[in-house]
Amino acid sequence: MKISTKARYSLRLMIDIAQNQAGGPVPLADVARRQSISTKYLEQLAKALSQAGCLDGVRGAQGGYRLARPADQISAGELVRAAEGDFTPVNCLSDDQIDCPLQLDCPTSRFWGGLRQVMDGYMDAVSLADLARPSEPVALLGTTANGLAHAACVTVKPSAPQAPQAAHAAQAAHVVGQLTAENAGSTKSAGN
Repeated sequence: MKISTKARYSLRLMIDIAQNQAGGPVPLADVARRQSISTKYLEQLAKALSQAGCLDGVRGAQGGYRLARPADQISAGELVRAAEGDFTPVNCLSDDQIDCPLQLDCPTSRFWGGLRQVMDGYMDAVSLADLARPSEPVALLGTTANGLAHAACVTVKPSAPQAPQAAHAAQAAHVVGQLTAENAGSTKSAGN
């Protein structure tokens, strides 16, 4: 599963605007130059992000775009979903649900549902403000008291790039283990 260029560039567009809007609305031509993305493509992305309530366009000679809300109130998940639409690991979990004869008895639906929870939790826990900081934000996954996945964002200095990835991988494995154990427990109790 890969994140599309549309989602990646939408994040870059929003980060650029968050970092540069203090002087007023940010023209897309300026973003295009800084990010090496065509202005035409940025216009398409800005339209979708505006429709999602993340950007406001300002017309005129001093026009451009500014955030529709404070950066700490816009999640990375909201931006990815604005660009990608429904973001699920498998079609049977999408909002445009397909008819599947195995849907109620599918042996993998719990796995895919858990993966979707982890992905949504991770993306929703990281704000645009976190992404716009000059240091590298990394969200570490954990579990709540009832075993549901959640993420907490911490800022990691760029001088230690290996440690955060290793910690993230270990935490992600722990969350998957917790979700698997929780789902196995609910399956056993449902069978009794």
